[in-house]
Amino acid sequence: MRRTTIFFVAAIAGPIAACHQSAPRREVANAQDQATHPAAEGRWREYRNDRFGYVIAVPPGFSADPAPQNNDGRIFRSGDAALRVAGSHNVLGARFADQIAQMRDDQTDVALLSQTPMTWRARGRSGDGWVVDMLLARVGDDKRIAAWFSYPGNASEQLAQLADRALGSLKLIGRIGPVRFRYAPQRYSSTDVMMQTPPAYDRELRAVKLIPVRRAAQLGEVGCRYGLSGKTERCSAPKEAGLAFAIDDRSIAAVRAAFADDAIRPRTLAGVTGFSVTQQAEGEGVRYSFLPVGEKTLVIERLWRNGGNSSSYNRVLKSLKLDG
Repeated sequence: MRRTTIFFVAAIAGPIAACHQSAPRREVANAQDQATHPAAEGRWREYRNDRFGYVIAVPPGFSADPAPQNNDGRIFRSGDAALRVAGSHNVLGARFADQIAQMRDDQTDVALLSQTPMTWRARGRSGDGWVVDMLLARVGDDKRIAAWFSYPGNASEQLAQLADRALGSLKLIGRIGPVRFRYAPQRYSSTDVMMQTPPAYDRELRAVKLIPVRRAAQLGEVGCRYGLSGKTERCSAPKEAGLAFAIDDRSIAAVRAAFADDAIRPRTLAGVTGFSVTQQAEGEGVRYSFLPVGEKTLVIERLWRNGGNSSSYNRVLKSLKLDG
């Protein structure tokens, strides 16, 4: 019989080695017996890592190896398949392109499946012919999340489908105060901004904002247009369409008192009811939602431009958790 091979790229992240050291090899079933893999049916569960702020779906039938001492991630196995995920700090300030190149080094026949400014997804083969699905996600400049799904090259198509679903499920966990939310790294990038809130716009709050990755990649460059003037200016996170979260130290009652009754509408998110204010014109607009979080108020700003008030952020809002 063959033995499952665990593939790690040491140059990507030293912390990943802790997962590697705790991963004893396991005998696997002959690939000819895998016409129906045991993980093809059943209930998926999730693994959440609060140290590096990510969550990933684990296929049914996969069991976890012992947790590494540094709690950077886990290895999950089912017979001849292995799912590994780990976070790391980019302590050397390596470029994302260089880290992608390092992740490719131990594989052959690497085929790119998808790429954004914040993620890289590919499939390759190890030296002994095992298929290795790979995902690398960039979290700002200081953190990386890497995931691998490996299985024999002559295994059933079901394992390839499991790999696609598992690696495609990776979400990052955003936080501000007691508030948590999840977002897809291939779609959104998180950045810190200052939010000015209505009705007087005389208060500035520190906020975390999700911006589409390709727009986020242009921040700081000259070449963006905002509003109806058509003037080209430097791309700015506060002006970009996106979804931002901030905490106002005032109570929901104090915030509510500043608005006229006819300006607000009820708003319920995460099982909590507050109110919202919407302003829009010429296909552009902004919606502010205010929700009580303990004795403070969560402020959510949804800014859209060019008629782009779509439902693309609904999944993020559905993941909202208020711990206050």
